[in-house]
Formats: sequence, C-alpha cells, structure tokens
Amino acid sequence: MLPQSSTAGNFEPKFYTGGGTRFYLPLLHDIMALEKPALVVALCLADAQAHLSFCQTAAQQNILSRCAAIRRATSAW
Repeated sequence: MLPQSSTAGNFEPKFYTGGGTRFYLPLLHDIMALEKPALVVALCLADAQAHLSFCQTAAQQNILSRCAAIRRATSAW
C-alpha cells in the first residue's frame, strides 16, 4: 500500500504512447519519488515509457540519480 503522500494520481508523463506499460507509470513515479535511488537501471524495455518516467520524476523531484536503460535488440532473421 502506498503512503498517504502518494502523488501517483497527479503524475502526467511527458512521453506517452499508450500500451500496457501506461498502467505502471504512476507506480514507477511513486517508487522513484519515495525511494530516491542514486541509480536506476531499466532492463528489457518493450518501449521507453518506463525509463523516461524514471528520468522525468528524477528531474521534477530534484533527485540526484543516474537513469540507464538496457534493451536487447531482436535479430532480423
């Protein structure tokens, strides 16, 4: 359960393409805002929305954090 200070309802992502990830963006925002990690690594992204939500939250909340994304490219064969 999220604390009463949750801001998930007020989060508006600047990068939004729809899809299944959209349901998790407010949760990812709250986790980033509450935990204030020094490093965030997003693995196996279907799209960049999760990673960009972490970056946006860090910038808006003045969190000194490094955000990295690792995506495995699929082969064309």
